Amino acid sequence: SSDESEGEGEAEGEGPKYSAETREVLDEHERRKSKLVALDDVKAKADQFIFAAIGRGISGRGISSIVEDEGANYNCLVLGESGVGKTTIVEELLYTPLKDLGVLTGEFVVKGPGELQKGKLKAALEEAEGGILFIDEAYGLGSSAATTTQLVGLLQSSGGNVMVVAAGYKGKMTKWLGTNEGLAARFPTLFDIPPPTADDLTSI
Repeated sequence: SSDESEGEGEAEGEGPKYSAETREVLDEHERRKSKLVALDDVKAKADQFIFAAIGRGISGRGISSIVEDEGANYNCLVLGESGVGKTTIVEELLYTPLKDLGVLTGEFVVKGPGELQKGKLKAALEEAEGGILFIDEAYGLGSSAATTTQLVGLLQSSGGNVMVVAAGYKGKMTKWLGTNEGLAARFPTLFDIPPPTADDLTSI
C-alpha cells in the first residue's frame, strides 16, 4: 500500500492530488472498466467503493488494508441473473483495484454454499483473510438456517478481515435476506447487475 497521504495539496478547480502509485492503479482500473460493456451504474458504484477506501487514507497514514481498517465494512451483495458475469465483474471492478491499492492483501476465493456447510464457513473465511470470499448462489446457505446464523455471527456489522461478497439471483437473494434480520446489516453495499440489452450484445 502507498505510504503517501492521499488527497493533499488539492488546488482550486483540480481533483485530489493522488500519489503516482495510486494514480497508476486508477488508470489501470479505467482501462479494465472500458473493456466491460455497458454496466454504467455498476461501474459508478465500484468507483465510489474504491474512492471511499482511498479517501479514508487522507489522514496521512496512507491507504489502510482491510485488516487495519477496522471501522470499514467492505462486504457487499451482488445480484444478477445467470450469465451476467457476477464473478468476473467483482474480480475486475473491485478485487483487482483494491488489491493493487493495498486495501486487500489476500486471495480471491470462490465458494458455493455446499462448500460452506457443516462448519466449513469459518475455514473459508480464514482462507480468504485479507482478500475476498465470493459466495456464489449464496441463497443456498438458506438450506441450513444454522449456516446462515453462523455467517451473521462471524461477520461484524462494522467490517472484518475479509471482504465477503454474497452473490446470486435477485429474487432468491431477497428471500434469503429475509430469513435472518442480521443479514442486511452485514452487507451494506448492493450491486444490482442488469441483464445485457440487445444493443449491449451487439457491441460485444
